Order: sequence, then structure tokens, then C-alpha cells
Amino acid sequence: MARWHGAKVKELVAKLGAPTTRSRLSNGEWVYTYARTSTVRGPSGPERFSCVVNYRVDARGELVVGHRIQGC
Repeated sequence: MARWHGAKVKELVAKLGAPTTRSRLSNGEWVYTYARTSTVRGPSGPERFSCVVNYRVDARGELVVGHRIQGC
């Protein structure tokens, strides 16, 4: 995920598609959220799996400056 740091947000969206959500932080940065869920076969039956990746984009909305991963 760190390979996206410094990349143009247009490149991120071209590769990953439209984000699940997009929100603005109080400091002007944007957060592009990509969330995916699926069901996988676990030892005791189906288990739900989710992955959320938040990419921080600078205040001008041009460059990815950070990311955070949850549940992947």
C-alpha cells in the first residue's frame, strides 16, 4: 500500500476504481475509503472477511500522502 504514497489520486482511482466513500478531514485532506467484504470457507463453516483501506490525499486532492488498513 505504501507504494501509492506520492502517487496522483487519479492514478489510484484509475487502478482501484471509485472509492466506496470519500470524506474530508478538518485539516483539508481527503480520505478515500476502499472497503471489500466476502465470505470464505472456515473450519466451522462460512466466515465473513472484510478489508478496509483508507488513503489520505493532500488538501489539494492531488497526491496520496498516507494510508491505514483495517481487518485485512
